[in-house]
Amino acid sequence: MTKHAVIVNFPVKKTNKFLEFIDGDGFDKVLGKVTKGLFSTILFLGIPYFVYVVVQAFFMG
Repeated sequence: MTKHAVIVNFPVKKTNKFLEFIDGDGFDKVLGKVTKGLFSTILFLGIPYFVYVVVQAFFMG
């Protein structure tokens, strides 16, 4: 009988950088910046437009 050596290659754990980003602090920082940007957009564009629409509705009757 001959003995054969079996070489087993265990898979190397590949890390998914996207999942690491979502799970880490980077996602929180990006989400905070997006939230601040959306708030600024609403504040500086939405409110003046709302005032414009209300004034137009007041004068148009």
